[in-house]
Amino acid sequence: MKILITGANGYIGSHVVKYISENTSHTVVAIDFNNNNISGFKNIEYKNVDILANAAHPNLYNILQEPDALIHFAWRDGFKHNSDAHLLYLGNHYLFLKNMIDSGCKNISVMGTMHEIGYHTGEINENTPCNPMSLYGIAKNSLRQALLTYSSGKDVSVKWLRAFI
Repeated sequence: MKILITGANGYIGSHVVKYISENTSHTVVAIDFNNNNISGFKNIEYKNVDILANAAHPNLYNILQEPDALIHFAWRDGFKHNSDAHLLYLGNHYLFLKNMIDSGCKNISVMGTMHEIGYHTGEINENTPCNPMSLYGIAKNSLRQALLTYSSGKDVSVKWLRAFI
């Protein structure tokens, strides 16, 4: 299986790249905003492609080697919760994911955030209502809603991931 990982040099993405490289025979196509090469791992190919600037490119799926699966970790200014970048690039993230679906990628996982939930006391699960309180949470929640709406009824498996710490 060929897996495209965006945000491959980030904190979570780099650990996922390492795990897949060391524990599976899958091939990883790795992309990161920082344009750093990922080295020292087997079955990893680095592609220097700005996926947001090229989100609607008609051949992007082919340029990214027609991945069977996509794990989308990439996000600018994730730790700057009220950065305008969250809303400025929201449409590009949506177009990129839509492009991958329309081009034939059948398994898509996207990293969400606990910030979609907002401030909440008590147990949280997939049914906890979203009430984002930052531009980061608002943008991620909007992407989730748009992606799930767009992919509904299509031949694609979409997973929305959230990490809680």
